[in-house]
Amino acid sequence: MDECQKKYNLGLVIGRFQGLHVGHEFLIQSAYEECENLLVLVGSAQEKGTMRNPFDLRVRIGMLKALYKDVPNLYIGFINDLTNENDHSTDWIEYLFQQANEWKDFYGVRGNFDAMCTGNDEERKFWLLPQDIKQLNLDRANIPVSSTIMRGYLAWNSHDLWTQYTNPRLHIFYQHLRKQLMEVK
Repeated sequence: MDECQKKYNLGLVIGRFQGLHVGHEFLIQSAYEECENLLVLVGSAQEKGTMRNPFDLRVRIGMLKALYKDVPNLYIGFINDLTNENDHSTDWIEYLFQQANEWKDFYGVRGNFDAMCTGNDEERKFWLLPQDIKQLNLDRANIPVSSTIMRGYLAWNSHDLWTQYTNPRLHIFYQHLRKQLMEVK
């Protein structure tokens, strides 16, 4: 889609990316096709070293940059949890957009957020976004993978299955990701 035909000026995608996979790529690419500018935030940035969040922020951002560093008008940032990663209260939404606006200003992007792209997870329907922000929900059933499954492939050392759902540019991360995961107590 040509940039001048894009429906939204500034979109937002947030995810933990605790195992960046083709489902995440589909989400980001779909948002990018709709938004002239796109900010991708790595959530739960402070989390690492647990079964749910084994990978540190540096490696998660590194994987995103391996895929998107040369993509114009796509920006990468991070955000810590406000309370816990399951808190999607009104306070959390305000905090999310306050942090997103700081990243937007950091990159010198003009305008306000007018779209947020998410998967259609059960919890997403409880997000109370500001009225001027359109929520673009993508059907997760189209790509049958999750970060939990991907971490399982790493734990079982199922390289072939893991690479099946991972961009070839990320295959160099396999051993490092597996090492970080196996160090979790």
